[in-house]
Amino acid sequence: MKKLPLFILRRTLPAIFFTFVLIILHPGSSFAESTTETEADSSENVASVGKPINLSYEPGFQAYAYKNVNYELGLISQTDLTYRGYPTLSACTAASIGMISEFWMDGDFTEGQLFAQSIIDINTEQGNFDEFSGLLITDTVDELDDRNLALFVIKNSNKETLMNSLETIGPVAVLVKSGWKRNGANHMAILSGYDPESDVVTIYDPNLDKPLRLYWGTFDSIWKINFTGRKENPLMRTFFVIVSRDPAKLAAHQ
Repeated sequence: MKKLPLFILRRTLPAIFFTFVLIILHPGSSFAESTTETEADSSENVASVGKPINLSYEPGFQAYAYKNVNYELGLISQTDLTYRGYPTLSACTAASIGMISEFWMDGDFTEGQLFAQSIIDINTEQGNFDEFSGLLITDTVDELDDRNLALFVIKNSNKETLMNSLETIGPVAVLVKSGWKRNGANHMAILSGYDPESDVVTIYDPNLDKPLRLYWGTFDSIWKINFTGRKENPLMRTFFVIVSRDPAKLAAHQ
């Protein structure tokens, strides 16, 4: 796995929206714990959080114009979070949500970390958090709603759709493998930046203590894994968008 030194990039161009296909996650439409499989009861084409949000890009005759984008976050390590008072290695979902919530809470790292811990505590009481497999992101909808945040999932996607969401909305959570190895456990991390010139992505991984930079090919070799293992119902290149329902906050980041 190739790693490059971290350097800071600035977002340069204004956001541009495209047509899209959107899937909203509901508490009843969850990922199976062992396969991270999505059920078919999700709703399509029904997005609105104060105004329509575009989350998918339909490739046309012209090549997608990738932009140089970077969002600086406070990295929440899952080892700084606890399960029943003890450090846990199963908190990547909560840590990832906490990092994205920072973005919508004006970069408040402490508040993001407290939110991540509260997600674990609440879902432990509800019986949703497992000591070994962690937490399904679909079980956090109520906690997100309490913060005026909406959760969306995009399945079986592509590079253009992923980068369009990164550019026009903000950092997104990606479904990958722990250790960036094909045989690793199911894992969640944050995509926070992309440099089209070097074709390098910036990742905030809850397993690490600093941002990780990967060539796109290295990242995609893990992101494209079919998590169901079935051709008839694949789940690959999946990412999650958490976005504020507050139109003012949404506009401020565009």
